[in-house]
Amino acid sequence: MIPHRWDLEGPRALRPGRLFIASVTMFAALALVAGPAGAAGKAKPAPPAIAFTPSEVGAYEYGTIDAGQTASQTFTLTNEGDTASGRLTIGLTGSTAFAITHDGCSATSLGPARTCTVTVAYGPTAAGQSDNATLTASGKKSTATTSLALAGQSTAPGPSGHIYWANWDNGAIGRADLDGSNVNQSFITGAPRPFSVAVDAAHIYWTNDNGAIGRADLDGSNVDQSFLYGDFYARSLAVDAQHIYWTNFYLNTIGRADLDGLNLNGSFITGWPLPYGLAVASAHIYWTNDGSVTIGRADLDGSNVDQSFITGASIPIGVAVD
Repeated sequence: MIPHRWDLEGPRALRPGRLFIASVTMFAALALVAGPAGAAGKAKPAPPAIAFTPSEVGAYEYGTIDAGQTASQTFTLTNEGDTASGRLTIGLTGSTAFAITHDGCSATSLGPARTCTVTVAYGPTAAGQSDNATLTASGKKSTATTSLALAGQSTAPGPSGHIYWANWDNGAIGRADLDGSNVNQSFITGAPRPFSVAVDAAHIYWTNDNGAIGRADLDGSNVDQSFLYGDFYARSLAVDAQHIYWTNFYLNTIGRADLDGLNLNGSFITGWPLPYGLAVASAHIYWTNDGSVTIGRADLDGSNVDQSFITGASIPIGVAVD
């Protein structure tokens, strides 16, 4: 306690020793009142603040890649605060085209200015698709949370399907994409002078100069040059969802078989001479009669045959329907 009055004269005057002790006591008391020097202005440590990079306004764009390809990006998570994040959890939600392939952050705690990394791969499976996902990180402390929006696209689909043709002179079936690219003049070889070509959802078919009908898978595998062979002479052919049809040029008939080659009937439709071209629609089959210069028609079950459905043609060879 500091005295409220100092008596500096007379018998009670303070001697030097006492004055020194009183001075020490006074300054100690003042120190207790004021507290530690500068304590009132000291800043409180900032809470954890985490963020992913690279990032542009909270998002990352993978760009456009081909379907079936993969693009990977490694993201760095940094704690820009003054205190640790606490135990981290990493999450990825959205399109399954995105996947975490490396996680060096989960179950760790980031101290101030410390980093960890997460790698996310983008792999679109189909052409022309657009995908989005969200990468998240959260720590034990409520302020230790962040998210990053991810986006990617796959290239637009090109023309689907192919063009097929018969190379009569070199005994091959050719193929190209519908835009004319990827031409392969020898897609299927070994055909004895093929004439006509037809396709369905699973196979390609062609007629051979020896009268047989060949078949292969659409990728050119499992070639059978005599898939259908018998007492007939196939020239043109067509297919629908259930059957193969063909013209027997010298036998003056239309043949038919199931798509698996069973129930072969070389005389499914009989009539006028030299049927050549052939086409099939949802309800009817059509053919050209080279010998009688007409177009014939019948129901798909072979009934209601009309060999003169269209007359006046001039040596008709090919026929098509839309």
